[in-house]
Amino acid sequence: ETLYQTGLYWKFIGWAQLIAAFFLMTQRFSKLGALIFFPLILNIFIITISINFNYTWQISGLMLLASVALILWDWNQLRLIINQNPLIESKLGFEYSKTWEVTGFILFLYTVAIRYFSVKYDIIVWFSGCVLIGFIGLFFGIKAKKVSSFSS
Repeated sequence: ETLYQTGLYWKFIGWAQLIAAFFLMTQRFSKLGALIFFPLILNIFIITISINFNYTWQISGLMLLASVALILWDWNQLRLIINQNPLIESKLGFEYSKTWEVTGFILFLYTVAIRYFSVKYDIIVWFSGCVLIGFIGLFFGIKAKKVSSFSS
């Protein structure tokens, strides 16, 4: 209730999280999403500790830890921001394929649609749909990788 009463600040955090989530669900902009999400979740973590939101600080703390892990995961490319030369990068997997961008966009749209159109939010339905969309994306990603390896 305390955070909700902040008005514009509450809405800003919500919209910024939505934008960061959209970027995180795509491979092309995932690094930008991680960089946007880190200060947001750090801010939320500090708020949950200072206002004493019961056990919410544990959830936001784990999200903060995940955000740090994402930044460390992409640290080689993010080194450019602080003028350090990146190590030589090799594109081994299919994580750079367009399939993951499309899959991330579909996951984002699915999540927004479930939240917007459902009268009673059911986390099992949402989670099952996300897993199904993820497996379909994985299938098409593997299929695209096999097709591209045959053509080269």
